[in-house]
Amino acid sequence: MTQNVRINDRIEITEDVALNDSDKSFTVPTDEEWDVLAVQVELISTADVGNRQIAVEAQGAGSEVLGRWLAGVVQAASVTNRYNFGPGLADQTTLRTLELTTPMPRLRLGPGMVLRVFDLAAIAAAADDMEVRLLVARRGT
Repeated sequence: MTQNVRINDRIEITEDVALNDSDKSFTVPTDEEWDVLAVQVELISTADVGNRQIAVEAQGAGSEVLGRWLAGVVQAASVTNRYNFGPGLADQTTLRTLELTTPMPRLRLGPGMVLRVFDLAAIAAAADDMEVRLLVARRGT
C-alpha cells in the first residue's frame, strides 16, 4: 500500500508499508519530477536462513539501472533493522541500536523513472516485511 503524507507544497513522505514484500518500487508520475531527499527502510526478516542485503536503486524509464547504493551490513534471519540512506550521512558498517546510515546523493528522477528498494539477495522476498518511506520534493514538469 503506497501512501503520501504532504509536509508542505512540495515536500512529502511517500511510503509503502505493505507486509510480505521486500521488493518495493516507486514510479515517478508522468507529469512530475522528484528530488529524493532521503530513504528510510525497516526490514523485519523471517526465520528463513540467509543474509539480506538492502539496496536502493535508481532506474530509468526503460528499467536500466542508473545507480545502486548498498547498506554497509547484511541482515540475518529473525532480526529487525532500520536503514537510512541520504546525502551527507555517514557510511556505517556497524549497526547502532539496530540502525544504520548509508550515504546516497540527492537524486533527481524524471517522469517514468523508478526508485527501487529491495533485498539484493532475495532471501524471502514474499515473506520478509519491509516498510519504506521516501522524503521527496515533487515538482510538475
